[in-house]
Amino acid sequence: MSNARLSSKANLIFTSTVDKACRASFKDALLRGQPDLKNGKRGLFTINRNEIPKLSHKQIREMKDMNLAEVYNQVLGPMLAQEFGADVLRKLLETAYDPAKIKLITEKVVGKTHIMWQTGGPTYSFKDYAARFFAVMLDHVLAELGQKRIVLVATSGDTGGAIADAHKGLENIIIIVLYPEGKVSGGQRRQMTTLGDNVYAFAVNGCFDTCQALAKRMQKDLKFAQEAFGSGDIFTSANSISIGRLLPQIAYPFYAYSRISNGKEKIVPAIPSGNFGNLTGTLFAWQMGLPVEKIVCGVNENTTFADFLHSGKYVLSNTKYNPSSAMDVSHPNNMMRIFHHYGGMLYDQKIEGTEKFQNGVVEKYPNLARMRQEFYAASLDVPGHSRVINEAFNSLGIRLDPHGAVGFYALQKYFGIDMLRDSLSSKHFRVSNNSILSLVYETADPGKFMDLYDELRIDVEMPAGMKAQENLKERIFRLESKPDYVKTGPGKNDVAEALSEEQYGEAKALISREVKKDRRLA
Repeated sequence: MSNARLSSKANLIFTSTVDKACRASFKDALLRGQPDLKNGKRGLFTINRNEIPKLSHKQIREMKDMNLAEVYNQVLGPMLAQEFGADVLRKLLETAYDPAKIKLITEKVVGKTHIMWQTGGPTYSFKDYAARFFAVMLDHVLAELGQKRIVLVATSGDTGGAIADAHKGLENIIIIVLYPEGKVSGGQRRQMTTLGDNVYAFAVNGCFDTCQALAKRMQKDLKFAQEAFGSGDIFTSANSISIGRLLPQIAYPFYAYSRISNGKEKIVPAIPSGNFGNLTGTLFAWQMGLPVEKIVCGVNENTTFADFLHSGKYVLSNTKYNPSSAMDVSHPNNMMRIFHHYGGMLYDQKIEGTEKFQNGVVEKYPNLARMRQEFYAASLDVPGHSRVINEAFNSLGIRLDPHGAVGFYALQKYFGIDMLRDSLSSKHFRVSNNSILSLVYETADPGKFMDLYDELRIDVEMPAGMKAQENLKERIFRLESKPDYVKTGPGKNDVAEALSEEQYGEAKALISREVKKDRRLA
Protein backbone atom coordinates (compact mmCIF):
# COMPACT_ATOMS: atom_id res chain seq x y z
CA MET A 1 0.00 0.00 0.00
CA SER A 2 1.54 3.29 -1.02
CA ASN A 3 1.72 6.05 1.59
CA ALA A 4 0.77 8.49 -1.17
CA ARG A 5 -2.78 7.15 -1.04
CA LEU A 6 -3.08 7.85 2.66
CA SER A 7 -3.28 11.00 4.73
CA SER A 8 -0.52 13.50 4.02
CA LYS A 9 -0.71 14.54 7.68
CA ALA A 10 0.20 11.09 9.01
CA ASN A 11 2.46 10.81 12.02
CA LEU A 12 4.98 8.20 10.87
CA ILE A 13 5.75 6.82 14.32
CA PHE A 14 5.51 3.08 13.61
CA THR A 15 8.65 1.19 12.71
CA SER A 16 9.74 -2.36 11.97
CA THR A 17 11.38 -4.27 14.79
CA VAL A 18 14.06 -5.47 12.35
CA ASP A 19 14.49 -2.48 10.02
CA LYS A 20 14.71 0.99 11.53
CA ALA A 21 14.38 2.52 8.05
CA CYS A 22 10.92 0.96 7.61
CA ARG A 23 8.44 3.48 8.99
CA ALA A 24 4.72 3.73 8.37
CA SER A 25 1.61 5.66 9.26
CA PHE A 26 -0.95 3.89 11.42
CA LYS A 27 -3.28 3.44 8.44
CA ASP A 28 -0.55 1.89 6.34
CA ALA A 29 0.63 -0.37 9.18
CA LEU A 30 -2.97 -1.41 9.84
CA LEU A 31 -3.51 -2.42 6.23
CA ARG A 32 -0.18 -4.17 5.83
CA GLY A 33 -0.32 -6.04 9.12
CA GLN A 34 3.41 -6.81 9.07
CA PRO A 35 6.42 -4.98 7.62
CA ASP A 36 7.98 -6.45 4.51
CA LEU A 37 10.74 -8.97 5.03
CA LYS A 38 14.28 -7.65 5.30
CA ASN A 39 16.92 -10.23 4.37
CA GLY A 40 14.36 -12.92 5.11
CA LYS A 41 13.75 -11.57 8.62
CA ARG A 42 10.13 -11.22 9.71
CA GLY A 43 9.39 -8.55 12.30
CA LEU A 44 6.46 -6.43 13.50
CA PHE A 45 5.43 -2.81 13.50
CA THR A 46 6.06 -1.13 16.84
CA ILE A 47 6.80 2.27 18.37
CA ASN A 48 10.37 3.26 19.10
CA ARG A 49 10.86 3.67 22.83
CA ASN A 50 11.99 7.30 22.49
CA GLU A 51 9.00 8.16 20.28
CA ILE A 52 6.25 6.95 22.60
CA PRO A 53 4.34 10.11 23.57
CA LYS A 54 4.17 11.18 27.22
CA LEU A 55 1.10 12.07 29.25
CA SER A 56 1.39 14.55 32.09
CA HIS A 57 0.42 13.80 35.68
CA LYS A 58 -2.45 16.25 35.23
CA GLN A 59 -3.77 14.38 32.18
CA ILE A 60 -3.63 11.08 34.04
CA ARG A 61 -5.39 12.50 37.12
CA GLU A 62 -8.17 13.93 34.95
CA MET A 63 -9.05 10.45 33.68
CA LYS A 64 -10.97 9.72 36.88
CA ASP A 65 -13.83 11.84 35.52
CA MET A 66 -13.76 10.37 31.99
CA ASN A 67 -15.68 7.49 30.49
CA LEU A 68 -13.91 4.66 28.67
CA ALA A 69 -14.05 6.25 25.21
CA GLU A 70 -12.72 9.53 26.59
CA VAL A 71 -9.77 7.78 28.24
CA TYR A 72 -9.00 6.04 24.96
CA ASN A 73 -9.07 9.39 23.22
CA GLN A 74 -6.74 10.90 25.81
CA VAL A 75 -4.23 8.05 25.43
CA LEU A 76 -4.39 7.39 21.69
CA GLY A 77 -4.97 10.97 20.55
CA PRO A 78 -1.26 11.88 20.62
CA MET A 79 -0.60 8.97 18.24
CA LEU A 80 -3.60 9.12 15.92
CA ALA A 81 -5.45 12.47 16.07
CA GLN A 82 -3.26 14.18 13.50
CA GLU A 83 -3.68 11.31 11.04
CA PHE A 84 -7.43 10.83 11.39
CA GLY A 85 -8.46 14.29 12.52
CA ALA A 86 -9.39 14.89 16.17
CA ASP A 87 -13.17 14.87 15.61
CA VAL A 88 -13.13 11.74 13.45
CA LEU A 89 -10.96 9.88 15.94
CA ARG A 90 -13.22 10.85 18.84
CA LYS A 91 -16.30 9.59 16.99
CA LEU A 92 -14.62 6.32 16.00
CA LEU A 93 -13.64 5.69 19.61
CA GLU A 94 -17.15 6.52 20.81
CA THR A 95 -18.44 3.88 18.39
CA ALA A 96 -15.90 1.28 19.49
CA TYR A 97 -16.49 1.89 23.19
CA ASP A 98 -20.22 2.54 23.24
CA PRO A 99 -21.15 1.90 26.91
CA ALA A 100 -24.30 0.08 25.78
CA LYS A 101 -22.04 -2.58 24.22
CA ILE A 102 -18.87 -2.69 26.31
CA LYS A 103 -17.83 -1.78 29.84
CA LEU A 104 -14.69 -2.13 31.96
CA ILE A 105 -15.15 -2.85 35.65
CA THR A 106 -12.70 -2.70 38.55
CA GLU A 107 -13.35 -4.50 41.82
CA LYS A 108 -11.56 -4.29 45.15
CA VAL A 109 -10.63 -7.78 46.34
CA VAL A 110 -8.80 -7.27 49.60
CA GLY A 111 -6.45 -4.63 51.00
CA LYS A 112 -5.16 -2.65 48.03
CA THR A 113 -5.49 -5.51 45.56
CA HIS A 114 -8.03 -5.03 42.79
CA ILE A 115 -9.26 -6.91 39.75
CA MET A 116 -9.82 -5.35 36.34
CA TRP A 117 -12.68 -7.37 34.85
CA GLN A 118 -12.07 -7.25 31.10
CA THR A 119 -15.27 -9.22 30.57
CA GLY A 120 -17.82 -6.50 29.82
CA GLY A 121 -17.87 -6.93 26.04
CA PRO A 122 -20.02 -9.03 23.69
CA THR A 123 -17.78 -12.14 23.90
CA TYR A 124 -16.91 -11.71 27.58
CA SER A 125 -13.11 -11.53 27.24
CA PHE A 126 -10.41 -8.89 27.16
CA LYS A 127 -10.07 -9.43 23.41
CA ASP A 128 -13.26 -7.41 22.87
CA TYR A 129 -11.55 -4.15 23.81
CA ALA A 130 -8.92 -4.46 21.09
CA ALA A 131 -11.18 -6.20 18.56
CA ARG A 132 -13.77 -3.43 18.53
CA PHE A 133 -11.09 -0.78 18.04
CA PHE A 134 -9.48 -2.78 15.25
CA ALA A 135 -12.78 -3.36 13.43
CA VAL A 136 -13.93 0.25 13.60
CA MET A 137 -10.58 1.62 12.46
CA LEU A 138 -10.05 -0.89 9.64
CA ASP A 139 -13.58 -0.50 8.27
CA HIS A 140 -13.18 3.28 8.30
CA VAL A 141 -9.86 3.18 6.44
CA LEU A 142 -11.15 0.67 3.86
CA ALA A 143 -14.24 2.80 3.25
CA GLU A 144 -11.98 5.81 2.64
CA LEU A 145 -9.98 3.85 0.07
CA GLY A 146 -12.88 1.92 -1.46
CA GLN A 147 -11.14 -1.37 -0.74
CA LYS A 148 -11.86 -4.82 0.76
CA ARG A 149 -9.72 -6.98 3.04
CA ILE A 150 -9.62 -10.59 4.17
CA VAL A 151 -8.54 -10.56 7.81
CA LEU A 152 -6.62 -13.62 9.00
CA VAL A 153 -6.72 -14.30 12.73
CA ALA A 154 -5.17 -17.18 14.65
CA THR A 155 -6.64 -17.90 18.07
CA SER A 156 -5.81 -19.97 21.12
CA GLY A 157 -9.20 -19.30 22.68
CA ASP A 158 -10.78 -15.86 22.98
CA THR A 159 -9.28 -13.81 20.14
CA GLY A 160 -11.23 -15.59 17.40
CA GLY A 161 -14.64 -15.04 18.94
CA ALA A 162 -13.95 -11.38 19.71
CA ILE A 163 -12.61 -10.59 16.25
CA ALA A 164 -15.45 -12.50 14.60
CA ASP A 165 -18.13 -10.69 16.62
CA ALA A 166 -16.58 -7.25 16.10
CA HIS A 167 -16.38 -7.69 12.31
CA LYS A 168 -19.56 -9.68 11.64
CA GLY A 169 -21.65 -8.06 8.94
CA LEU A 170 -19.12 -5.37 7.96
CA GLU A 171 -19.26 -4.83 4.21
CA ASN A 172 -15.56 -4.23 3.60
CA ILE A 173 -14.13 -7.14 5.59
CA ILE A 174 -14.11 -10.96 5.54
CA ILE A 175 -12.81 -12.83 8.60
CA ILE A 176 -10.93 -16.15 8.52
CA VAL A 177 -10.44 -17.54 12.02
CA LEU A 178 -7.83 -20.29 12.49
CA TYR A 179 -8.15 -22.26 15.72
CA PRO A 180 -6.47 -25.47 17.01
CA GLU A 181 -9.10 -28.19 16.83
CA GLY A 182 -9.94 -29.74 20.19
CA LYS A 183 -7.88 -27.19 22.11
CA VAL A 184 -10.47 -24.49 22.75
CA SER A 185 -13.57 -24.83 24.88
CA GLY A 186 -16.94 -25.58 23.29
CA GLY A 187 -18.19 -22.13 24.18
CA GLN A 188 -15.15 -20.45 22.67
CA ARG A 189 -15.55 -22.51 19.50
CA ARG A 190 -19.22 -21.62 19.06
CA GLN A 191 -18.39 -17.92 19.33
CA MET A 192 -16.50 -18.40 16.06
CA THR A 193 -18.48 -21.10 14.28
CA THR A 194 -22.10 -19.99 14.72
CA LEU A 195 -21.89 -16.50 13.20
CA GLY A 196 -21.82 -17.39 9.51
CA ASP A 197 -22.06 -14.46 7.07
CA ASN A 198 -18.55 -13.05 6.56
CA VAL A 199 -16.96 -15.20 9.31
CA TYR A 200 -15.16 -18.39 8.24
CA ALA A 201 -13.88 -20.67 11.04
CA PHE A 202 -11.04 -23.05 10.15
CA ALA A 203 -10.23 -25.92 12.55
CA VAL A 204 -6.49 -26.67 12.28
CA ASN A 205 -4.80 -29.95 13.15
CA GLY A 206 -2.13 -28.59 15.49
CA CYS A 207 -1.49 -26.00 18.19
CA PHE A 208 -1.93 -22.24 18.25
CA ASP A 209 1.61 -21.68 16.96
CA THR A 210 0.72 -23.67 13.84
CA CYS A 211 -2.34 -21.47 13.30
CA GLN A 212 -0.25 -18.37 13.84
CA ALA A 213 2.43 -19.52 11.39
CA LEU A 214 -0.26 -20.14 8.77
CA ALA A 215 -1.74 -16.67 9.23
CA LYS A 216 1.67 -14.98 9.07
CA ARG A 217 2.74 -16.85 5.94
CA MET A 218 -0.49 -16.34 4.03
CA GLN A 219 -0.60 -12.67 4.88
CA LYS A 220 2.65 -12.20 2.94
CA ASP A 221 1.87 -14.66 0.13
CA LEU A 222 1.39 -12.03 -2.56
CA LYS A 223 1.43 -14.62 -5.34
CA PHE A 224 -1.49 -16.58 -3.88
CA ALA A 225 -3.41 -13.38 -3.09
CA GLN A 226 -3.00 -12.17 -6.66
CA GLU A 227 -3.90 -15.51 -8.24
CA ALA A 228 -6.93 -16.17 -6.03
CA PHE A 229 -8.34 -12.65 -5.59
CA GLY A 230 -6.61 -10.43 -8.12
CA SER A 231 -5.00 -8.30 -5.40
CA GLY A 232 -1.72 -8.76 -3.57
CA ASP A 233 -3.03 -6.54 -0.77
CA ILE A 234 -6.15 -8.58 0.03
CA PHE A 235 -4.84 -10.22 3.24
CA THR A 236 -4.15 -8.51 6.55
CA SER A 237 -4.01 -9.66 10.15
CA ALA A 238 -6.07 -9.08 13.28
CA ASN A 239 -3.69 -10.97 15.57
CA SER A 240 -1.44 -9.22 18.01
CA ILE A 241 1.10 -9.02 15.19
CA SER A 242 -1.03 -6.03 14.08
CA ILE A 243 -0.30 -2.66 15.62
CA GLY A 244 -4.06 -2.13 15.42
CA ARG A 245 -4.48 -4.77 18.10
CA LEU A 246 -1.75 -3.43 20.35
CA LEU A 247 -2.64 0.25 20.62
CA PRO A 248 -5.98 -0.21 22.43
CA GLN A 249 -4.20 -2.36 25.01
CA ILE A 250 -2.22 0.71 26.08
CA ALA A 251 -5.34 2.61 27.15
CA TYR A 252 -7.27 0.47 29.61
CA PRO A 253 -4.50 0.27 32.25
CA PHE A 254 -4.91 4.05 32.53
CA TYR A 255 -8.68 3.71 32.91
CA ALA A 256 -8.35 1.10 35.65
CA TYR A 257 -5.66 3.11 37.44
CA SER A 258 -7.90 6.18 37.46
CA ARG A 259 -10.63 4.17 39.23
CA ILE A 260 -8.54 2.60 42.02
CA SER A 261 -5.75 5.07 42.82
CA ASN A 262 -5.29 8.48 44.40
CA GLY A 263 -3.42 9.56 41.26
CA LYS A 264 -0.04 9.62 42.97
CA GLU A 265 0.84 6.08 44.08
CA LYS A 266 2.53 3.49 41.93
CA ILE A 267 0.81 0.30 40.85
CA VAL A 268 1.83 -3.32 40.35
CA PRO A 269 -0.20 -4.80 37.46
CA ALA A 270 -0.39 -8.62 37.43
CA ILE A 271 -0.96 -9.85 33.90
CA PRO A 272 -1.74 -13.41 32.74
CA SER A 273 0.23 -13.65 29.49
CA GLY A 274 0.10 -15.78 26.35
CA ASN A 275 0.86 -13.65 23.31
CA PHE A 276 1.90 -10.78 25.63
CA GLY A 277 -0.39 -8.12 24.16
CA ASN A 278 -1.70 -6.96 27.54
CA LEU A 279 1.80 -6.96 28.95
CA THR A 280 3.27 -5.02 26.01
CA GLY A 281 0.40 -2.54 26.11
CA THR A 282 0.99 -1.99 29.82
CA LEU A 283 4.73 -1.63 29.21
CA PHE A 284 4.02 1.11 26.67
CA ALA A 285 1.54 2.71 29.09
CA TRP A 286 4.34 2.78 31.67
CA GLN A 287 6.53 4.54 29.11
CA MET A 288 3.69 7.03 28.51
CA GLY A 289 3.56 7.93 32.19
CA LEU A 290 1.43 5.33 33.98
CA PRO A 291 2.95 5.13 37.50
CA VAL A 292 4.14 1.49 37.58
CA GLU A 293 6.32 -0.07 40.26
CA LYS A 294 6.90 -3.38 38.50
CA ILE A 295 5.01 -5.56 36.02
CA VAL A 296 4.12 -9.05 37.26
CA CYS A 297 3.83 -11.58 34.45
CA GLY A 298 1.92 -14.81 35.00
CA VAL A 299 2.40 -17.69 32.56
CA ASN A 300 1.14 -21.26 32.52
CA GLU A 301 3.34 -24.24 31.59
CA ASN A 302 4.44 -22.39 28.45
CA THR A 303 7.33 -20.73 30.23
CA THR A 304 9.41 -19.22 27.42
CA PHE A 305 9.43 -15.72 28.91
CA ALA A 306 9.87 -16.77 32.53
CA ASP A 307 12.74 -19.07 31.53
CA PHE A 308 14.32 -16.26 29.52
CA LEU A 309 14.29 -13.88 32.49
CA HIS A 310 15.90 -16.58 34.62
CA SER A 311 18.49 -17.98 32.19
CA GLY A 312 19.08 -15.12 29.79
CA LYS A 313 18.52 -17.48 26.84
CA TYR A 314 15.47 -17.37 24.57
CA VAL A 315 14.61 -21.00 23.77
CA LEU A 316 11.36 -22.28 22.27
CA SER A 317 9.74 -25.61 23.11
CA ASN A 318 6.61 -27.46 22.04
CA THR A 319 3.34 -25.87 23.17
CA LYS A 320 1.81 -27.39 26.31
CA TYR A 321 -1.93 -27.42 26.94
CA ASN A 322 -3.42 -25.86 30.05
CA PRO A 323 -6.82 -24.88 31.50
CA SER A 324 -5.76 -21.31 30.67
CA SER A 325 -5.99 -22.26 26.99
CA ALA A 326 -5.74 -18.75 25.54
CA MET A 327 -2.21 -18.61 26.97
CA ASP A 328 -1.01 -21.81 25.29
CA VAL A 329 1.64 -20.03 23.24
CA SER A 330 5.31 -21.01 23.12
CA HIS A 331 6.52 -18.16 20.88
CA PRO A 332 4.60 -15.00 21.84
CA ASN A 333 4.14 -12.51 19.02
CA ASN A 334 4.88 -9.51 21.17
CA MET A 335 8.29 -10.76 22.31
CA MET A 336 9.64 -9.08 19.17
CA ARG A 337 8.30 -5.75 20.43
CA ILE A 338 9.55 -6.36 23.97
CA PHE A 339 13.05 -7.21 22.73
CA HIS A 340 13.01 -4.07 20.57
CA HIS A 341 11.85 -1.93 23.50
CA TYR A 342 14.87 -3.03 25.53
CA GLY A 343 17.40 -2.65 22.71
CA GLY A 344 17.41 -6.21 21.36
CA MET A 345 16.33 -7.85 18.12
CA LEU A 346 14.22 -11.00 17.80
CA TYR A 347 12.72 -12.21 14.53
CA ASP A 348 11.54 -15.19 12.53
CA GLN A 349 14.03 -16.13 9.81
CA LYS A 350 12.95 -17.47 6.44
CA ILE A 351 14.70 -20.74 5.71
CA GLU A 352 16.59 -20.43 2.44
CA GLY A 353 15.01 -22.26 -0.47
CA THR A 354 11.72 -22.83 1.35
CA GLU A 355 8.64 -20.94 2.44
CA LYS A 356 9.16 -21.94 6.08
CA PHE A 357 10.48 -19.85 8.94
CA GLN A 358 12.73 -20.58 11.86
CA ASN A 359 10.94 -18.89 14.74
CA GLY A 360 12.49 -16.97 17.60
CA VAL A 361 15.93 -16.12 16.20
CA VAL A 362 17.88 -13.77 18.46
CA GLU A 363 20.23 -11.38 16.66
CA LYS A 364 20.80 -9.19 19.68
CA TYR A 365 19.73 -9.81 23.26
CA PRO A 366 17.93 -6.96 25.05
CA ASN A 367 19.03 -5.23 28.22
CA LEU A 368 18.34 -8.19 30.49
CA ALA A 369 19.41 -6.42 33.68
CA ARG A 370 16.81 -3.71 33.10
CA MET A 371 14.15 -6.26 32.21
CA ARG A 372 14.79 -8.14 35.43
CA GLN A 373 14.36 -4.88 37.34
CA GLU A 374 11.05 -4.11 35.64
CA PHE A 375 9.45 -7.58 35.36
CA TYR A 376 8.67 -10.40 37.75
CA ALA A 377 7.48 -13.68 36.23
CA ALA A 378 5.93 -16.80 37.76
CA SER A 379 4.43 -19.89 36.17
CA LEU A 380 1.46 -21.98 37.26
CA ASP A 381 1.30 -25.67 36.36
CA VAL A 382 -1.81 -27.49 35.16
CA PRO A 383 -2.95 -28.89 38.55
CA GLY A 384 -2.27 -25.52 40.14
CA HIS A 385 -5.02 -23.81 38.17
CA SER A 386 -7.77 -25.65 40.06
CA ARG A 387 -6.04 -25.24 43.40
CA VAL A 388 -5.67 -21.47 42.98
CA ILE A 389 -9.27 -21.08 41.82
CA ASN A 390 -10.43 -23.04 44.88
CA GLU A 391 -8.21 -21.10 47.28
CA ALA A 392 -9.31 -17.71 45.93
CA PHE A 393 -12.97 -18.74 46.14
CA ASN A 394 -12.73 -20.25 49.64
CA SER A 395 -10.54 -17.48 51.11
CA LEU A 396 -11.87 -14.41 49.33
CA GLY A 397 -15.15 -15.42 47.70
CA ILE A 398 -13.98 -14.45 44.21
CA ARG A 399 -14.48 -16.58 41.11
CA LEU A 400 -11.37 -16.43 38.96
CA ASP A 401 -11.29 -17.79 35.46
CA PRO A 402 -8.26 -20.01 34.66
CA HIS A 403 -6.34 -17.12 33.10
CA GLY A 404 -7.07 -14.72 35.94
CA ALA A 405 -5.98 -17.49 38.32
CA VAL A 406 -2.53 -17.45 36.71
CA GLY A 407 -2.25 -13.69 37.15
CA PHE A 408 -3.52 -13.84 40.73
CA TYR A 409 -1.08 -16.63 41.58
CA ALA A 410 1.85 -14.70 40.10
CA LEU A 411 0.92 -11.62 42.15
CA GLN A 412 0.79 -13.64 45.38
CA LYS A 413 4.19 -15.14 44.55
CA TYR A 414 5.49 -11.62 44.09
CA PHE A 415 4.10 -10.79 47.53
CA GLY A 416 5.93 -13.80 48.95
CA ILE A 417 2.90 -16.10 49.23
CA ASP A 418 2.81 -19.55 47.65
CA MET A 419 -0.87 -20.33 47.16
CA LEU A 420 -0.05 -23.94 46.30
CA ARG A 421 1.86 -24.48 49.52
CA ASP A 422 0.37 -22.23 52.18
CA SER A 423 -3.04 -22.60 53.80
CA LEU A 424 -4.33 -19.07 53.43
CA SER A 425 -6.99 -16.88 54.92
CA SER A 426 -8.45 -13.51 54.03
CA LYS A 427 -6.50 -12.05 56.97
CA HIS A 428 -3.26 -13.30 55.47
CA PHE A 429 -4.15 -11.69 52.16
CA ARG A 430 -4.99 -8.39 53.81
CA VAL A 431 -1.68 -8.17 55.63
CA SER A 432 0.31 -9.05 52.53
CA ASN A 433 -1.45 -6.66 50.18
CA ASN A 434 -2.10 -3.74 52.50
CA SER A 435 0.65 -1.36 51.37
CA ILE A 436 0.87 -2.15 47.64
CA LEU A 437 -1.63 -0.97 45.05
CA SER A 438 -2.01 -3.90 42.68
CA LEU A 439 -4.27 -4.86 39.80
CA VAL A 440 -4.96 -8.36 38.50
CA TYR A 441 -6.09 -8.52 34.88
CA GLU A 442 -9.10 -10.85 34.68
CA THR A 443 -9.28 -11.67 31.00
CA ALA A 444 -12.32 -13.96 30.57
CA ASP A 445 -15.66 -14.60 32.23
CA PRO A 446 -15.49 -17.73 34.43
CA GLY A 447 -18.74 -18.84 32.78
CA LYS A 448 -16.76 -19.55 29.60
CA PHE A 449 -15.29 -22.58 31.41
CA MET A 450 -18.34 -24.36 32.77
CA ASP A 451 -16.80 -27.86 32.69
CA LEU A 452 -13.93 -26.82 34.94
CA TYR A 453 -16.18 -25.15 37.50
CA ASP A 454 -18.56 -28.07 37.50
CA GLU A 455 -15.59 -30.29 38.43
CA LEU A 456 -14.65 -27.87 41.22
CA ARG A 457 -18.28 -27.63 42.40
CA ILE A 458 -18.19 -23.86 42.19
CA ASP A 459 -21.36 -22.29 40.85
CA VAL A 460 -20.89 -20.00 37.87
CA GLU A 461 -23.35 -18.89 35.22
CA MET A 462 -22.76 -19.16 31.51
CA PRO A 463 -22.98 -15.68 29.95
CA ALA A 464 -26.29 -15.04 28.25
CA GLY A 465 -24.82 -14.55 24.79
CA MET A 466 -22.99 -17.87 24.94
CA LYS A 467 -26.06 -19.65 26.23
CA ALA A 468 -27.96 -18.39 23.18
CA GLN A 469 -25.30 -19.91 20.90
CA GLU A 470 -25.45 -23.41 22.39
CA ASN A 471 -28.01 -24.76 19.93
CA LEU A 472 -27.08 -22.72 16.87
CA LYS A 473 -25.77 -24.44 13.75
CA GLU A 474 -21.99 -24.40 13.43
CA ARG A 475 -20.06 -23.83 10.19
CA ILE A 476 -16.57 -25.34 10.39
CA PHE A 477 -13.94 -25.85 7.70
CA ARG A 478 -11.35 -28.42 8.77
CA LEU A 479 -7.67 -28.67 7.81
CA GLU A 480 -6.95 -32.38 8.21
CA SER A 481 -3.24 -32.35 7.29
CA LYS A 482 -0.71 -32.85 10.08
CA PRO A 483 1.90 -30.31 11.18
CA ASP A 484 5.67 -30.85 11.05
CA TYR A 485 7.96 -30.97 14.10
CA VAL A 486 11.27 -29.11 14.20
CA LYS A 487 14.19 -28.95 16.61
CA THR A 488 14.56 -25.62 18.40
CA GLY A 489 17.64 -26.41 20.50
CA PRO A 490 20.04 -29.11 21.68
CA GLY A 491 17.81 -30.54 24.41
CA LYS A 492 15.65 -33.64 24.13
CA ASN A 493 12.46 -31.60 24.56
CA ASP A 494 13.58 -28.69 22.38
CA VAL A 495 11.04 -29.37 19.64
CA ALA A 496 8.06 -27.42 18.39
CA GLU A 497 5.18 -27.87 16.00
CA ALA A 498 5.61 -26.17 12.65
CA LEU A 499 3.28 -25.47 9.78
CA SER A 500 3.60 -28.18 7.13
CA GLU A 501 3.46 -27.67 3.38
CA GLU A 502 0.46 -30.00 3.30
CA GLN A 503 -1.41 -27.81 5.76
CA TYR A 504 -0.61 -24.64 3.86
CA GLY A 505 -1.67 -26.14 0.55
CA GLU A 506 -4.92 -27.38 2.06
CA ALA A 507 -5.64 -23.93 3.52
CA LYS A 508 -5.10 -22.24 0.15
CA ALA A 509 -7.42 -24.72 -1.54
CA LEU A 510 -10.15 -24.18 1.05
CA ILE A 511 -9.93 -20.41 0.81
CA SER A 512 -9.96 -20.50 -2.99
CA ARG A 513 -13.01 -22.76 -2.96
CA GLU A 514 -15.08 -21.34 -0.09
CA VAL A 515 -14.09 -17.79 0.82
CA LYS A 516 -13.80 -16.69 -2.77
CA LYS A 517 -17.57 -17.20 -3.12
CA ASP A 518 -18.34 -14.51 -0.52
CA ARG A 519 -20.62 -11.86 -1.99
CA ARG A 520 -18.35 -9.06 -0.72
CA LEU A 521 -15.72 -10.08 -3.24
CA ALA A 522 -18.09 -10.04 -6.20
